[in-house]
Amino acid sequence: QINKKDFWCCNDETLFRRLNYPVTSAEKEWVDEIHTLDKLVIEGFSYSYLKALATAGGYFTEKQGSIKIIEMILKNNNINEAEVKSIVEPLYETRRLRTKLVSHRSGEEAVSIRNEIRKQHRTFNNHFRHLCQRK
Repeated sequence: QINKKDFWCCNDETLFRRLNYPVTSAEKEWVDEIHTLDKLVIEGFSYSYLKALATAGGYFTEKQGSIKIIEMILKNNNINEAEVKSIVEPLYETRRLRTKLVSHRSGEEAVSIRNEIRKQHRTFNNHFRHLCQRK
């Protein structure tokens, strides 16, 4: 039986209060909320606990991050591929956006990501809502 506190724990309680939907069209506000979402959700996963589960199951390999380990745990516990995808894709997307937009804000890839998001969702607020409402 998995105890939620073993699997995930909030490392900074203020993140619950700080995380909000963007209310303006400002790109910085959207990027800041992506950063906060990543810190709250993804950094809360217990890597050591996930690694222990994957190691016990025989499918841990070095260089796997928390999201990849979660994906492997789900796949190796007979969760269908579509369900696994619906769980991990928003996590991968959040991490990718944080990496590309927070750390490399002015790079060509960051510009391309922002343009694609505007094209698909029209506003950063719409995108953030879509990201948060995915499974």
